[in-house]
Amino acid sequence: MMTSSENEALRHLVDCQTPEYGAVSVHGATCTDDGCLCDTVNLKVTAGGEQKALTLTSDGTLLDDELRPAEDRWGGVVRAASQAPGFQQGFEALVLERRTQVLEAMGRLEGAFEVQLPESLLGEGADLERDVLGRVELDGQRYAYRIELCADPQCECENLFLVVWQPGDAKRAVFAITPDGRWMVEQAGRPELTMDAVEGPLVATEAFQALLGQMRVERILQKYHRSVRGPSFV
Repeated sequence: MMTSSENEALRHLVDCQTPEYGAVSVHGATCTDDGCLCDTVNLKVTAGGEQKALTLTSDGTLLDDELRPAEDRWGGVVRAASQAPGFQQGFEALVLERRTQVLEAMGRLEGAFEVQLPESLLGEGADLERDVLGRVELDGQRYAYRIELCADPQCECENLFLVVWQPGDAKRAVFAITPDGRWMVEQAGRPELTMDAVEGPLVATEAFQALLGQMRVERILQKYHRSVRGPSFV
């Protein structure tokens, strides 16, 4: 929902005439909550004598002021307005502004991006010099693991990549973990390193879940950093 301070910061995005909805006017503003990681844009849309507060996400999802899917009519209004010259440029400028605000608020804007993990989140047997964030026991054997972010500078996904291996063995098992917690095999390793064998003992621990949560935050911040500073700063 748009606050009074956001109303004061509204930026004109577009005025246009549409065949179906008549005159349409759209203004936008960024979220002002320093503790929020969103990169959404709050919209004030006027069409047919009505005004509506909406939220448009960076991936194009339109929500109402209660963050539920917007009514079809308002979706049509915004789609029509988005075709008018200047809308997309203004929207992208607000997304970039919001990402900059988030990075500044967290002290992560300057310099090259580096993953930052509190020591309290590292698992038993962690060894950062060897890129080991923790260890997991499977059938009496101890395996090291680390979590990597997507390496493609053009990619906007928020998948995490769990790499599991036995020290001294070059074979690695890699599992992608989606933002909603689904696991997928990316690279097979040793036969015993199946998804079921690895996922079970790890996801059952609060420590690993906390580590995943922080790495998801790092992935979001990495994406923002790339869009604000460019791939050369990552």
